[in-house]
Amino acid sequence: MIIRELYSNFVANIIVSFRKTNKKSKKSEEFTKKSSTYPTFYAL
Repeated sequence: MIIRELYSNFVANIIVSFRKTNKKSKKSEEFTKKSSTYPTFYAL
């Protein structure tokens, strides 16, 4: 349980930094929306 929470937080931090670096491209926003739902679902 703890490992999954740490993993989801780690991936979430990468997604946030990825969004900050690629705000202009719409494809990256769609990718982050799809990938951001996976860690939270995996943590459950």
